[in-house]
Amino acid sequence: MKRKKKGKKRGQGLTSFLIFLFLFVLANDGYAEQRIFTYEDVVQKNIELRKKIQQEQQKYMVLKNERNVLILHVRRLQSAGQENLYEEKFVREEKEFKEQLQKNKDLTVEKQDLEARLAKLKEVFEQRAIENQDLKIQLRKVNNEFNSIQTDFQDREEKLKIEKVNFRDNLERVMLEAKASRGKIEELEQQLLITRTHEQELDKELQTRFSAQIQQEEQIEELKIDKFSTEAKLAKQAENILEKAREIADKKINTIEQKTDKERLDMHYNLAVVFDKNGMYEDSEREYLKCLRINPDDPDVHYNLAILYDDKLNKNLAAIKHYKKYLELHPKGEEASQVRQWILLAEQENRIGPEMR
Repeated sequence: MKRKKKGKKRGQGLTSFLIFLFLFVLANDGYAEQRIFTYEDVVQKNIELRKKIQQEQQKYMVLKNERNVLILHVRRLQSAGQENLYEEKFVREEKEFKEQLQKNKDLTVEKQDLEARLAKLKEVFEQRAIENQDLKIQLRKVNNEFNSIQTDFQDREEKLKIEKVNFRDNLERVMLEAKASRGKIEELEQQLLITRTHEQELDKELQTRFSAQIQQEEQIEELKIDKFSTEAKLAKQAENILEKAREIADKKINTIEQKTDKERLDMHYNLAVVFDKNGMYEDSEREYLKCLRINPDDPDVHYNLAILYDDKLNKNLAAIKHYKKYLELHPKGEEASQVRQWILLAEQENRIGPEMR
């Protein structure tokens, strides 16, 4: 009853930018100053409005006191039978009181609106101040780079000036020697011509270096753009590689775990068969149960364990349980019909006793 092993194989331009940035910072400075001016105006208007509200509140309290006095006076007049004389004055005072009350409400609404606008202006001002500070920091960095480049250029220009001055000194010295020795005039004229040519070449070289420096600055900008693009592509490729590596590792781990469980199951299964053949039934039962702990859905293990319980250990209920589990897992197997008969016999034996089997 040795089990056959089955399995599948598995496998595996800087200058223009500086000018633009400088103008942008200047524009933001101007905008910030404009925001400050507007904010101060709103604060001043808010203070004036508060004073106006206090004045109106004072007027309101005076009118309220006058109204209370009038109400008392009217009540006295009513009690004395002179209601018609003061009724018109009371109505007018009541109307003025209501108008003053409505004006106070309008001023309160206007005050709330101004306070809300003041809060928004504060937020905008603080945000602009932060942005302006960041731009100033960036501008300082760019100015430092520009100053470094300009210093290098000035050093080169100074060297060329020194060479030009030395050349002129040499020329003057040669001319003095020519006056002293006319025999060397032709030679000196040739040297003078060569020197002038050299001076022109130096001027051309200076212009060429200046042009090359501008081109280098433009190339640096292009290289920066290429660098950012390349870094983004490399990061994306690295993420894809890591994802594939994780998938491959997961597959390998699953394969190893499955292979290990399969080998362990086969080992315990074969041991159980050997123990069964040698009459070591309890040891065989123990090995079959280990197989089920590794794979509880193995039909062959349930089949052999049910036969062991039924024929050797006389455990009918356990045998019926594993016979039914075998039919559940392998209902169309070759031994299915025979297993059904064994279930009936085991159930009958369990009811009437093992003597009738």
